[in-house]
Amino acid sequence: MDIESYRLENVLNNKSNNIICRKYLSLDKFLDMLINKHICFPRCDQFEDQSESCMSVQLMIKLLNHAMRIADLGKDEEFYNQFNEIMTLPPNHKSLPRFLKLIEHIMSKENFPESTKKEVLNEIDTIKYARLKHYAYCFSKNSEEQYLLWKTYTDDGKGLSFSFNNFDLINQFKDNMNLMHISFYNGLIKYNLNENDSAEALPFYKHSYYKGEEEMRLVIKLGNPQNYEKPFINLVFDASIIKDITLSPFLSNWQIDVYRKTIITVWEKVFPNVEVPKIAVSQVGKKPIHMI
Repeated sequence: MDIESYRLENVLNNKSNNIICRKYLSLDKFLDMLINKHICFPRCDQFEDQSESCMSVQLMIKLLNHAMRIADLGKDEEFYNQFNEIMTLPPNHKSLPRFLKLIEHIMSKENFPESTKKEVLNEIDTIKYARLKHYAYCFSKNSEEQYLLWKTYTDDGKGLSFSFNNFDLINQFKDNMNLMHISFYNGLIKYNLNENDSAEALPFYKHSYYKGEEEMRLVIKLGNPQNYEKPFINLVFDASIIKDITLSPFLSNWQIDVYRKTIITVWEKVFPNVEVPKIAVSQVGKKPIHMI
């Protein structure tokens, strides 16, 4: 993929990116967003799903194969035994150190070229730090509700979702776009690495079994390594971008009443000059959605 096409400056020049999106989350996270007037961008290594690292592993495998083609391994049985074992491991961040150890073993061979060693080490650093210098806000490009997303991202279905315009979200952060050591990217998730893809694009790759989510991300890239220790970044946002709120279809009647009253009370206190959006109760698979 061309990561440059995902830069906010380029995204805003393409009207096809101006779409209505939907975010699913728990009630406590939504209230935190309202009360603190911020959107939380977790660092990519903080994602709960460890298969987010599978693309890092694929790049490491590609790098390992590249090193194996160059080095004369001969009858290095210890190496091949470790290689066969590691290829059976789940493709997540826990297996990355094992791949790194094998690559370092190959590069220790006397016949391994110094110029290639520098190239490989640079790529290893890029892969290792890709998840540490990127922070992402994730949502679905599909404004229509999806049963799977209710179950996956809202505390076992007990939560809510809200819709917003992608350009409205991006424009919240235009003032941050020219800051030194920080870059913004926005676009759809990809599910298959291409031959020429680099680690810089890793925040926009995910395992293919998530394809139905139609996920988009707004990603922050930090250029200063001193900031990598931050597990998340909070950026101020304006609640007026929220077009409507939909409560989970798995809430009981009393929970619906509590959610509705809580949201309205908090909203009116924090945003007295912004009208409370319409609140609907989801009827996934049924039409129309009933408005409260």
